Amino acid sequence: MKFIPVLLICTLLISCKESGPNEAVELPSETQERAAECFVNYSGRDTIEMRMHRVGDSVTGDLIYHWFERDGNTGTFTGIFIGDTLRTEYEFQSEGLISIREEIFIRRGDSLISGYGPVVMKNGKQVFENRASVNFDNSLVLVLSDCNDLKIDKSLQ
Repeated sequence: MKFIPVLLICTLLISCKESGPNEAVELPSETQERAAECFVNYSGRDTIEMRMHRVGDSVTGDLIYHWFERDGNTGTFTGIFIGDTLRTEYEFQSEGLISIREEIFIRRGDSLISGYGPVVMKNGKQVFENRASVNFDNSLVLVLSDCNDLKIDKSLQ
C-alpha cells in the first residue's frame, strides 16, 4: 500500500522534469509598457497636448495647456485607469507657482473627454468635491494624435 503513493510522487516528478528546457515566458500585454499615446485639443488659438505612458492600469505622462491671452500651465501627471475612467493627479507650473489638481477623463475610442465639476482644496491639492457628479459633456475632448506632431517636448525643455 505504501508503494502506490511513492509511485505517484515519482511519476509526478518525472513528468514535470520531462516538460523540456525552461523557455522565456512572455509577460501578458497588460503588464508591459505600451508605446506612448498622445492626445490633443486645438480650439482656435488654445492648445492642449498630452503624452501618456501606460503600464497595466497605471499611467504617467506630460500635459500642457496653452490658452490664448490667458495663463497656461505645463506639468506631469500620474494616474490610474479604472475601466474607461482615467483618474490623475496633475502637478503643474503656472505663473511661477507649482500646484497639484485632480483631473478625470473618460476614454471613448480614440478620445479622452475631460471632466469638470465643483472642486475643493484637500491636503494642498485641488480635488473634485464629489467624483460621482463630475460632468463629461464633450466640452473638452482630446483626440488621439501622432506623438511626433506634439509641441510638448519643446515646452518641457
